[in-house]
Amino acid sequence: MTNLLYSKKDIKKAINKIATKLDRVLPEQLEVIVLMDGAFKFASDLLAYEVFQKRNIRLHFIKTSRKIEKDITKVIVNDYDFTQFEDKTVLILDEIYDTGITIDTIEKLLPKSTKIFIAVLITKKVLRHLIYGIYCDNDNWLYGYGMDLKDKDQRHLNEIYYLDNAELKD
Repeated sequence: MTNLLYSKKDIKKAINKIATKLDRVLPEQLEVIVLMDGAFKFASDLLAYEVFQKRNIRLHFIKTSRKIEKDITKVIVNDYDFTQFEDKTVLILDEIYDTGITIDTIEKLLPKSTKIFIAVLITKKVLRHLIYGIYCDNDNWLYGYGMDLKDKDQRHLNEIYYLDNAELKD
């Protein structure tokens, strides 16, 4: 069953909201970390905004994955030299903030002198330090627009859908 949650128009409006907020706080020099694979569509659309065209940015694509061991989820980060972010301003981009484990892991790997901004398209938790476009209280599995659908890759979709938790168990 396909259940549309956010249309292309909703997503564009949310990204515009994020770009406007970021324009007020980001410095001229900026390191941007795109968490892969999920954030690629979000990052591509966000970075096309003028706010980024007038800044000197360096893009970093960091691959992460999750591993569950004894009911504990661990985030695995591919080999990456995080020391290069010493005394820099970093913007972390991810498509969704759900449990926060991926972003928390990346933050811990960054040097203490790094100034960190975090922007996500969707959040299921409102946190003071998080810049987001959509607050979502839908507890179902979300997919599309960078987010996968369990064992089917639906990241390429331009809208966001949800799968009822009952359907997820099938």
